[in-house]
Amino acid sequence: MINSGLNRYVASSSTRFLVVALLSVASFTSLAIDAAPASAATATQRLSLKTTSTALRDHLGVPGTWNNTIEVPGSATLNIAGNAGVVSISCVSSGNCSAGGNYLDGSSHLQTFVVNETGGTWGSAIEVPGTAALNAGGSAIVNSISCTSNGNCAAGGSYTDGSGYIQGFVVSEADGTWGDASEVIDPLAIGSADAFGVAAVSCSGTGNCSAVGFDITTGDAVAGFGLSESNGTWGDASEITMTSTLGAGGTAMDAVSCTSPGDCGAEGVGLYSDAAVHGGLAYIPFTVEETNGTWGAPALIPGLSTLNVGLVATADSISCTVTGFCSAGGDYTDGLGNAQAFVADETNDAWGDATEVPGSASLNVGAAVVDSISCNSPGNCGASGLYTTSSLTEGFVVSETNGTWGDATELPGSASLFIGGAGSATSISCSSVGNCSTGGAYIDELGNYQAYVATEKSGSWGDAIELPGSSTLNTAGGAQVTSISCSQDSGCAVGGYYQTGTQTFQAFVTDMAPLFIPQAALSLTSTHGKAGTALKLTSSGGSGTGAVTYSAVNGSAKGCKVSGTSLTATSAGTCLVMATKASDDTYLATSSPATPVSLALPARPGKLTVTFGSNSSALTSAARSALAKLSKELVSGASITVTGYGSATLARARARAVAHYLSKAHATIKTVTSGSNATTVATTKQ
Repeated sequence: MINSGLNRYVASSSTRFLVVALLSVASFTSLAIDAAPASAATATQRLSLKTTSTALRDHLGVPGTWNNTIEVPGSATLNIAGNAGVVSISCVSSGNCSAGGNYLDGSSHLQTFVVNETGGTWGSAIEVPGTAALNAGGSAIVNSISCTSNGNCAAGGSYTDGSGYIQGFVVSEADGTWGDASEVIDPLAIGSADAFGVAAVSCSGTGNCSAVGFDITTGDAVAGFGLSESNGTWGDASEITMTSTLGAGGTAMDAVSCTSPGDCGAEGVGLYSDAAVHGGLAYIPFTVEETNGTWGAPALIPGLSTLNVGLVATADSISCTVTGFCSAGGDYTDGLGNAQAFVADETNDAWGDATEVPGSASLNVGAAVVDSISCNSPGNCGASGLYTTSSLTEGFVVSETNGTWGDATELPGSASLFIGGAGSATSISCSSVGNCSTGGAYIDELGNYQAYVATEKSGSWGDAIELPGSSTLNTAGGAQVTSISCSQDSGCAVGGYYQTGTQTFQAFVTDMAPLFIPQAALSLTSTHGKAGTALKLTSSGGSGTGAVTYSAVNGSAKGCKVSGTSLTATSAGTCLVMATKASDDTYLATSSPATPVSLALPARPGKLTVTFGSNSSALTSAARSALAKLSKELVSGASITVTGYGSATLARARARAVAHYLSKAHATIKTVTSGSNATTVATTKQ
């Protein structure tokens, strides 16, 4: 089932561990439950607010529940020889997802497929357009898919050409229609005719995506590459090479996460010849940034050189939320030759030191790996992976909150579910802080592989459960969740495969109804005020017990600012104000539209005359009352002219006394020598 070109690279020590994931998925006969050291790390799977309508919520089910697993519609027609599976899935909102993978056609050739879900209903799988002409060698796969809105996605993977060489491809979908796949073009042509494939794709906007992968060079070494799509057009690949204290190394790129067009973080593994390492190769993780569409130089993850005593480490996943803020995870080899799990965070474009996943040491006695990581804001992430006990593999989850990683915990419920003694958490996706889902496979009491999912709500993980309906489909005992994607509205979907015969596999998908339900519409009700005077902000609508907060930006007014529930501005005009009502255990957070708040200048007060006692510059109580009333009518910083009457000295003293009392105004003092016992105040500007 695997072509001879791929088998040739399996024999190459420089690329052996890199094809484990592709082999596992291409034949769907080997599940990713593996407690081997980091040099054979488990397969990596890559993992994007619309308000869900009442009809869609009813279609998807009770909040937080998983629907029954279904065979991917249309895949049976494609998968004549019986070897299909979903490799990657991406959701933009509940019930609106896309998935990709491969299948075995009637000629026993592996072909690629994509399938879309719209409004909670999965359409029919189709062969990726254009791949039939490319895939003359008959071994193709979609490794990664990423969507930014319903019907707007990109995917990448590999195929085998007529000469038996593996090549990389990318393909884009616009407005629900998939275009033709195109070969990844290597402008430096350093490869031996092999561009081993696109490992991961990430999109930050319609028609704006990036992809990474790696070539096999003429010297049988590995060279990573990155390429970008801008406004719907894919550019050529850029070679990514690096050196370290170990010398020149290969750069196997396998994960990417983009925050805006042309701004991405990616990770991979540098490969270095080292006779002191078992197998003759050292594996050193690195990260690389794409900025404004240009790929930079790779950099080793700080701190790993201290941890990775055994010189065999991998970085298996990366997730970025804001440019320059990413998190990555993987594994390294300690001084005893055991694989340990690590995480690392990037803040303001600077990577901090990698650290062993807190709490994993007390769980792990042989091998631990972070398989997947998902972040929804800087310093707020979830990660999943596996660890080993004395003889078993178990899944773990770990959360980061406000930049601090908590302790890894055994996946709740796994002790009673994983009766056959093995399990893994191969993919995780988080819709918001403390709300994630993970999935993978476990061995039941009969020794069969079963698919499972587990969900975290409001920071608390529920028990792992067998994926509903999967046991009915999985008659031959070989099922696994390979990819999971949760959208901002707290719904999720998973894809994977199940077994129906000795060598027969089928692709499946299913959805989880959103954990939370949308609030009623929220609107700002305070839309008019006076410049220079604090306006108390109010709103109506929304649902639940979440607190309401406000934010403002300048419209035509300047200095728009919210403090608590008060809006101020330094000039007349409009401020754009948004009200946000936080989530609670039932409802999603919601925001009002950005609403213009008009801040008008108050009417200019009329001329005020203040009377003083004879030969006195002291303000009488009546004068103070009159000035206090005037002060309330003045905009902060208003301009006034204060004119004092009397002798020159007395007139100035009277004017200054009045100006001082009206300290929030900008006063111009004038004097008039006369026998009057008065001072006048005239507003000249506000």
